[in-house]
Amino acid sequence: MTAPCPHCASRLTSVSGAAPTRRTAHPGEAERRRHLLLRTGDVLRLVRVDDIDWVEADGHHVRICVAGQTIIVRGKLTALEQELDPILFLRIHRSTIVNLDRIVELRHWFGGDYNVVLRDGKVLKLSRSYRSRLEPYFLAGPDAEPPAAPADDPAGDDSAAQAER
Repeated sequence: MTAPCPHCASRLTSVSGAAPTRRTAHPGEAERRRHLLLRTGDVLRLVRVDDIDWVEADGHHVRICVAGQTIIVRGKLTALEQELDPILFLRIHRSTIVNLDRIVELRHWFGGDYNVVLRDGKVLKLSRSYRSRLEPYFLAGPDAEPPAAPADDPAGDDSAAQAER
């Protein structure tokens, strides 16, 4: 890769000579994307993150369902998961991430698995290994705040599991 021209290089570096850092909304809180720029063939589509219903891995591609339309992009589900807000989006299967605001019910399935039913009628599989991540959102009641991510636990203990006992 070639170096940028002097004009561009001066715009890309700060006074200290380091590349500018990404600003955060609040100190200690990571800024989350409000939009994603998705490349499908020769077209770039700007999609609001809040409009995403669910995301599914499909080989070397990712299917992103937005308001009934499916957008297929090349990439990894793990990389996209890191861009999405963990309070709004949750992985429910090794190949599926869902927008929690779209879930209307859970249906028991064979072997401890569940089916997740979305507002639009779409049914997604919730595997046993990911079920424990979703249960706190539904066991706490409709007015409860979503549970904090495990990394946010300042004490580093398993106080949530002790509270359930």
